[in-house]
Formats: sequence, structure tokens, C-alpha cells
Amino acid sequence: MQAAKASWLAPIIAVALNVFVPAETRQEKLTRGLISLGMYILGLIFGFIALASMRRYGRGGILVPALIGVCVNGALVLMFTLVIVLALTVR
Repeated sequence: MQAAKASWLAPIIAVALNVFVPAETRQEKLTRGLISLGMYILGLIFGFIALASMRRYGRGGILVPALIGVCVNGALVLMFTLVIVLALTVR
């Protein structure tokens, strides 16, 4: 259950970091972006761990939070990847 909860909480914490912590320089923005990407990837990993542990611990309290976490984090990682690829190719 904790991995499932961590899965859907990771993007909330990353977005809060982006909204409430000011970044002045380009380096600070890059660092904050990479930290956010890392949190999204960790949330995705925690979601997969939670889904894999359902066989052992049952579906109660794990399935819905883990699916939400995997879907949200997966979408955010995909969008982040698209932005990085587009930024690298459009020069």
C-alpha cells in the first residue's frame, strides 16, 4: 500500500516543488526539471512495484492508487521525453 501511495503522491510533490520553489537562473530551472523528472520516474517504478505486489498482498487499497500513479507518472514521463526530444532536434 505504501508503494501505491508513493506512486500517486510523487507527481503532486514534484508539481508543488515546481510551483512553490522559485528558480531564478537557467541552471536552477534545469536542476528543478531534472529533479521533477526523477520523481516522476520513481513514482512510475513505485506504481509497478505496487501492482506486482498485489498477488502477494491482495488488491484492496493497492489497485486503484497504483493504477492512478502509473497512468499519471507515465503520461508525465512521456510528455517530458517528448519535450526533451523536441528541444534537442529543433536547433
